[in-house]
Amino acid sequence: MGRMFLAAGAGELIDGLAGADEELVFHAWNRAQTNGHKLLIIADSENDLSAIRLPDLVTRMAATPLVCIAAPDACLVRDLIEHLLVQRGLMPAPQLGSYVAARLDRSYVAIHAAVDAIDAASLASGSQPGIRIARTALIDSGLYMPDATASDSPEEL
Repeated sequence: MGRMFLAAGAGELIDGLAGADEELVFHAWNRAQTNGHKLLIIADSENDLSAIRLPDLVTRMAATPLVCIAAPDACLVRDLIEHLLVQRGLMPAPQLGSYVAARLDRSYVAIHAAVDAIDAASLASGSQPGIRIARTALIDSGLYMPDATASDSPEEL
């Protein structure tokens, strides 16, 4: 999200409130207010906000709208996988999104990493992404490690 915010030229980004210099965050806040531009501050948890010690920054952050973005559920993972592959000009096989969603960590980072891996594997193979390509891409990129009882061996695909 932060990369999209910056790419759109929407304003200033502070990614990682916990490790940020509070004085710098405070001055970024003041610049945003003075110049009328947007400031996006990304924190890993609400606990990062309670750890702020600079009194003026505590006050400003208390007045800030807070949005929590939860991890995606399996349906959203599936839909995002399919959507992002189509955005790249690929035509994923039916059930590819469901297959990947069932084997992937439920995080936006993992979704984008999976799409990158599937896209690269599809390009390397010269064919549209199917289950076999996706499985290989996920394993090769370390996003999926099948166990001995996995029911998706290459012979069954």
